[in-house]
Amino acid sequence: MQLLPTHNVQVPSKCARLYFGLSWSAKANIDIDASAVCLAGAQVADIISFQKLRDATPASIVHTGDVLTSGTGTGTTDLERIYVQPEAMEKRGVDNIFLVVNVYTQGRTFCDVSSAYARLVHADSDQELARFNLKGCRGEALVFAKLYKHGSKWNWMGLGQQGSGRTAAEVAKALALRMVPVCVEINQCVGCTRQFFTKSFLGDDAAVLARSSGEEPASPRHRAGVASMAWRTTR
Repeated sequence: MQLLPTHNVQVPSKCARLYFGLSWSAKANIDIDASAVCLAGAQVADIISFQKLRDATPASIVHTGDVLTSGTGTGTTDLERIYVQPEAMEKRGVDNIFLVVNVYTQGRTFCDVSSAYARLVHADSDQELARFNLKGCRGEALVFAKLYKHGSKWNWMGLGQQGSGRTAAEVAKALALRMVPVCVEINQCVGCTRQFFTKSFLGDDAAVLARSSGEEPASPRHRAGVASMAWRTTR
């Protein structure tokens, strides 16, 4: 399912494990980093990135490692993935997980990126649940999408909002500081939700742009392709 900014899709209740897949195509060799900013209410509970690839053991969210090169533009291969177990995250008090992408290469911005996508996939069946494509981006950071708990259900929303900063930690501060309750249910007021995300998270002038393998996560900033499921189950 293709998503537009502020549109969302409900995650099937039987999806115990998910992953965010990210890929991009650039005009030059650019290092783009995918991170997950985990919020518990208005507090930053964790940031999973190339600097910290997993949370506590047993892990409930895992980054497969950093890829330093640009994509080929085929749109079929994820360059970076972040695996998550939503219910385990909820037990930690996390109710919002933002997929943040930053241009790490000095002197480059998203103006040098031709296209990019983020997708939500059922990790056990490899079924793609939703995809969000972006073109014509600007700045050093994007809040690409988010996985959030609404009522008793988890949902995935495409955002595509411009941010500032070359690391997820910088973006996380803005997300936490501006996090306030949504005034209405997200599914019933797209206009209100769009205004909320634009002004509350990134300021008034922010632009809305558009199976378990048991392997250990790769070392930070590795140059290999995307690994498979990266957490080890502990019983």
